[in-house]
Amino acid sequence: MAVVMVSVGSSVGVASAAAAPAKPAYAEAGRYAAGVTTLDLPDRKVEVWYPAKKKAATGAVPASFDLLEKTPAAITALLPPGTDVTYTTDAYRDIPAAKKRGGFPLVLMAHGTAGYREQLAYLGEHLASWGFVVASPDILERGLTALLGSPPATPRPDDVAILRDTEALVRTANATKGGPLAGRVKEDVVAVTGQSAGGGTAIRFGSEPGVVASIPISASGFNAQTGDYGTYPNVPMMFITGTADQIVPVANVQGGFEKAPPPVRYVGIDGAGHASVAGVCPIGGQGGLVGVADKAGLPVPENLKRLAADGCATSSADPDPSWPVIRHAVTAELRERFGIDKKPVGLDQKTMDEFAPVVVHYRERL
Repeated sequence: MAVVMVSVGSSVGVASAAAAPAKPAYAEAGRYAAGVTTLDLPDRKVEVWYPAKKKAATGAVPASFDLLEKTPAAITALLPPGTDVTYTTDAYRDIPAAKKRGGFPLVLMAHGTAGYREQLAYLGEHLASWGFVVASPDILERGLTALLGSPPATPRPDDVAILRDTEALVRTANATKGGPLAGRVKEDVVAVTGQSAGGGTAIRFGSEPGVVASIPISASGFNAQTGDYGTYPNVPMMFITGTADQIVPVANVQGGFEKAPPPVRYVGIDGAGHASVAGVCPIGGQGGLVGVADKAGLPVPENLKRLAADGCATSSADPDPSWPVIRHAVTAELRERFGIDKKPVGLDQKTMDEFAPVVVHYRERL
């Protein structure tokens, strides 16, 4: 079903949109296999996805993560025997990274409330397959473990500073001879994305030096306490959301799109909710670990249940129907902003209509 495109601003970029192919060029995995490794900051871990030659993954076992490892022991003991909240990714742990003259562009990624560093693996591994290095730290202060009753002993309230440290960590790994990322990361420039509270982090980090793009997902920059929108970075932005999101109203995300300085884009995915976009719905059924705990009769706060299950009520498909849209849109945006594509590829309503029966609304101000 076609959706009418509404474009606002001084320029719509008609010529480049008309030349764009109808097929979503970046919805499927790219030319590389996705490798994944874990780096260490002094007080937390960072998951890093990176490009690898496909032959490096031959015979390798896909990496997985287990949410029980992020669960306080007191809660784990109350779950039914045999509870399985593991998730198998399409990345391969510690396989050799591919090489590229000048290195691969770096993307920082921030998870949301009740999240964890691997949460957006579906996006991190996809970007790696298209030639990006993606670094996602544990933001422990708002992470799953903290919300389940075990916050960090020494919290760091500044999530932008955590991303700064993450970038510095990856830069150090790039400069360390013999390390897994030695010489693999492009210098000086960086992009940032994140979901929910992590989308807010992405907006704030957008003002840091060297940022070429900020891509908030399920986030708007709207402050519910003051009723105002915050300050947006003077860099290209793309707002992505599910229109059925009951946590961050779509009207607020659209408002952020209207208030951010151009160039700015908006992608709204009908039927997608907060948790489905976050990547938790396929884990353990619906709602990830929180959903499992709720079904087991444990006392889960209502706000946490809503956060973990929004959008999972009708589907826990893997991949979620929203994921190909997000993968394509983010990859296309990054490729343009890093100068890989001279013109935007597939960032237009005609291409978004190719995701039918999923309905996607696309807008831009350029």
